[in-house]
Amino acid sequence: MKKKIILILLALTLTAAMVTTGCESLGGLFGGGDKKDSGKSDKKDTAKATKEKEVDDRDTSWYDGKSKETTFYIANDKQLAGFAKLTNLKKPVDFEGKTVVLTADIDLAETKWRPTGTFRGTFDGKGFSISNLTVSGYVNAALFGDVEMAQIKNVTLYVNKIDSKTSSISNAGGLIGTGLGVTIENCAVIIKDSITANVEKTSFAYAGGLAGAIDGVPMFPSYINNCYVSGNVNAVASNGNGSACAGGLVGMIGLSLMRAVVNINNSYVVGNISATTADSNAFSGGFVACGGIFETNIKNSFVSAAVTSTVQNSRNGHNTPYLGGFYGRWSSGVNTAAYYNSTKVPTQNMNSGARDSKTLPTDLIALSDADMKKQASFKDFDFSSVWAIDATTNGGYPYLRWQKK
Repeated sequence: MKKKIILILLALTLTAAMVTTGCESLGGLFGGGDKKDSGKSDKKDTAKATKEKEVDDRDTSWYDGKSKETTFYIANDKQLAGFAKLTNLKKPVDFEGKTVVLTADIDLAETKWRPTGTFRGTFDGKGFSISNLTVSGYVNAALFGDVEMAQIKNVTLYVNKIDSKTSSISNAGGLIGTGLGVTIENCAVIIKDSITANVEKTSFAYAGGLAGAIDGVPMFPSYINNCYVSGNVNAVASNGNGSACAGGLVGMIGLSLMRAVVNINNSYVVGNISATTADSNAFSGGFVACGGIFETNIKNSFVSAAVTSTVQNSRNGHNTPYLGGFYGRWSSGVNTAAYYNSTKVPTQNMNSGARDSKTLPTDLIALSDADMKKQASFKDFDFSSVWAIDATTNGGYPYLRWQKK
């Protein structure tokens, strides 16, 4: 009940929010995974659907809403698609207080994935993987469209390509499109092609390897623990005054008037992070791209990714490309044992929060590429039980021990 009251208060806050910050707007937390862009592409899709009615083979038989059981098991792609279907019904299934468990590796190569609607339970991958995820055309393009007070853990996600190309706010993430008070633990997103948020009009593109956009109010912070992302993450605002935020873990933090709190521990990013706009601010960060009023606490983590930010038509410094080894825009927080590859990010141009701290973080540690491959460089890392390092794994950079279990 307490959580539901908080959600109602947040919803009321969001209606008045639309706060303008250094990265422009805060938008669209409660969007759900089933909301598509309402443009010409929808008319084409509808016309096609009337001619060729698709067979619905999504399996929901594993779930019994009348049962007193609180744990449910998924073993294949049809059942996983059925899980998404249940959360997208007109009267969606509420998984709050329930756990969904994988019992096998799942291949989505034959599945046209529709992101989940709002999910409030626990999703436990039990160390299994979900492979060949492809998502296209949704506002919240990800495995989970929207999560609230939820936990996602113990799963490795192999992404072929995720592309949220819309004319409104665009959120693209591997695991999550938008989230509130979420815990992501022991998870990996490995990207074959790219994760891209692409907005075509004057709006906002948020892309993150784990989540497009997340919030974590002080009473319900968000947590990212023992996770990693490998691959390409892009945010593109191709027309008008649209802004773009691309982060290795999270594109946008802070979706309400409340101060967002996100804690990140024992996590890393390798790959390429890029934000591009036509003529507005672009933010790109190894971990976090941009946000409103937020506190991000990073501990025992690293980034070894090429981070780039481009504004094609900058005017008098008002439209600026911001970038950093960890942050494109920084607000506040405590960073401890946070290392980034200065060979791949030789210069930083971070934008600090306009509504809180106007100083930039000084406790981010730059290492050369050679030093990033030496255990001695990571003085506070636990190499006995959490981390490992050798020349044949992860390009010689540290990796999480659970990856090889």
